Amino acid sequence: MDKVQLFCVQPDFSTLDNSQYDLAFSWMDHSSQARAKRFYHREDAWRYLLGRILRDVALHQVLGLADTSQHLAFKETQTGKSQLHHPSPTPALGFNISHDHSMILLGIRRHHTEQVANDIGVDIMKAEIPNGETFATFLESISIAFTAAEVQWLKQLALKEQAATEALFQLWALKEAYVKALGVGIGFDMSRISFDSQTSVLSVDGKILDRWSCHSFRIHSSIAGEDVPGYLGAVCYRLGEEEPGSSGTVTQLPYTEIRRQLSIIEPSVLLEQMQSLLSYVDGQ
Repeated sequence: MDKVQLFCVQPDFSTLDNSQYDLAFSWMDHSSQARAKRFYHREDAWRYLLGRILRDVALHQVLGLADTSQHLAFKETQTGKSQLHHPSPTPALGFNISHDHSMILLGIRRHHTEQVANDIGVDIMKAEIPNGETFATFLESISIAFTAAEVQWLKQLALKEQAATEALFQLWALKEAYVKALGVGIGFDMSRISFDSQTSVLSVDGKILDRWSCHSFRIHSSIAGEDVPGYLGAVCYRLGEEEPGSSGTVTQLPYTEIRRQLSIIEPSVLLEQMQSLLSYVDGQ
């Protein structure tokens, strides 16, 4: 995991006011503003805007551009995955963003090969069964994402009163992270991805996932009342030819290691950093 940098922001939407939203909205380009307007709920729009701001602030920091007038330009693949277009750093840089409830997660990967750098995916999920659902009904509603063996494993965990909910969201986030790393869009059949609960090995179309590094982890929420059940995340990234392989084994990272590698930015601080960055650029 030392090849990936993680950043997150945990917004408490009850403390974010309209003036802050209007300011954040004004920083966006026209296409981003149009997308933000399409969200029906203000919290969804806030997550989108804060994800964009976190991306820009973190990339300026990682690239050593925090005190420069350098603008960042982005492009999208045909399937909609965002990539850095300008500048073109050496080594190359790839990134991916995920958000759920009150958590926004950004992963950044550096590698001398652009394709390898861009093949990174992150996902974050709140480990909570939606209101009005039981574990069984919720699993049934999303079972298309899992193999028959995975569904049976999760049902057995539930019968034994083990951490079935956490296992479900951990597995789901892992699959989402891999699909996002591929950048193939939402049409990918996630049941093609299989996880062996006995060996923790990930396979795709029956073949062990080689030349990839995949990790699962937990992030505790700092928002009042959200410490339980917490958030489960995953990161998957392609390995270069010179990097040792993992033979498809998924690593479960302890919270102490994730906390050491994770840069947590308070929403108010993030907005201040973006304002400072834009003021510097405008002043050049």
